[in-house]
Amino acid sequence: MPLPSRLFPITKVVFDAINLAGTKGIIVGGAAAHMFGSKRVTTRDVDINVLSFPEFPEDPMIKARFPFDDDNSIMKITYLDSKEAVKADVATRRAQHIPLLLKYSLTDPKTNFTYANYQLLLADKIRTLAERGEKKDKKRETDLADIKFCIEEMFMRDEKCLRTSNSCTLRRIGVKS
Repeated sequence: MPLPSRLFPITKVVFDAINLAGTKGIIVGGAAAHMFGSKRVTTRDVDINVLSFPEFPEDPMIKARFPFDDDNSIMKITYLDSKEAVKADVATRRAQHIPLLLKYSLTDPKTNFTYANYQLLLADKIRTLAERGEKKDKKRETDLADIKFCIEEMFMRDEKCLRTSNSCTLRRIGVKS
């Protein structure tokens, strides 16, 4: 399933900058869940983990900034289109893990955007939920919805795999046929 159309322009801006800089990036969070078919309310922004921050072109429609209260591990990018401002959170917090994360990511052949597979997304959402703690807020609800979606997706894919062939099942447990 494609990225929500309203998130496409900002994601393209970020991935164009990533590619120009020769670095790597992975879409995570709600946008990645949506790419797998999550039916929850569309995410408001796109979260992208990067190996290093790319430079962004001088463009009146693009604003890149580091929040004042952060440790400079997140860059906030805003794309100001004619209808609304769309945001991306570009983070280096997990930069040391990007080479490993790339092994568990997929690339959309039409856009060349890289995004977390559902197992990686599940692990990331569980970590995020644990970091947020017990406070009840909208982000906690969406994290739980994404976790539920990833678990259901895993079971559905396993079921489909079991129905289609035994070699599929053997590959999943590491046996080469």
